[in-house]
Amino acid sequence: MKRKLAGLVPAVLALALALAPLGAFAAGPKFQSATPSYTLPDTYSIIFDAAFADLTGDGRQDAVLIDLYKNELAIFKGNGDGTFQDPPSYQPVGAKPREIAVADFDKDGDLDLAISNSDSHNVSILLNRGDGTFDTQTFFAAGTYPMGLAESDFNGDGNADLAVVDTLSDQVSVLYGDGHGAFGAPVSFFCRTYSSLRRCRRLQQGRTNGSRRLQRLRFEYQRAAE
Repeated sequence: MKRKLAGLVPAVLALALALAPLGAFAAGPKFQSATPSYTLPDTYSIIFDAAFADLTGDGRQDAVLIDLYKNELAIFKGNGDGTFQDPPSYQPVGAKPREIAVADFDKDGDLDLAISNSDSHNVSILLNRGDGTFDTQTFFAAGTYPMGLAESDFNGDGNADLAVVDTLSDQVSVLYGDGHGAFGAPVSFFCRTYSSLRRCRRLQQGRTNGSRRLQRLRFEYQRAAE
């Protein structure tokens, strides 16, 4: 299971917010002290999305953070007690990475990563070697300015697929997985906005009855000028 943060988050805050229990926010705008905190070394690092999953197979939650301006991932391996190994390892991805999806794309029992890259108009696939390190990324076309990203078995063949919001074309591209870590050409569907001032941006997904198959996609919008 993964827990995600999305949007522009200063690097020093991303893991501090993620480590605070959800109950800490229930009574109002109060924040729990987060010690230790983790900071990416570059002054211009901006965390755009984060995901938490067991990437090493040791039963501990690891953290993956997108550094929007460095075009890379920072991967913090978990210690199992709410802290992470510092410094992180780094993994290059495409231009202006936006969102993360975590799934076993090659069906080898390890969790892999997919990243939407808005400025290179593609998705990076990083296949896990089983120890939290990854093979060199492969790119798959994903329409115009892809941002929102969701993973599911859309066609019921047992393989993980991807849905990507192509923000500038107001479309959703579905990339069907082959179960070996590769994806077919995108199949596009219009994301109707009913207004020239709004753009499709992100996906929210839902499943029912514990199914691996996606039951619904809900779109989040932004003003076109943003």
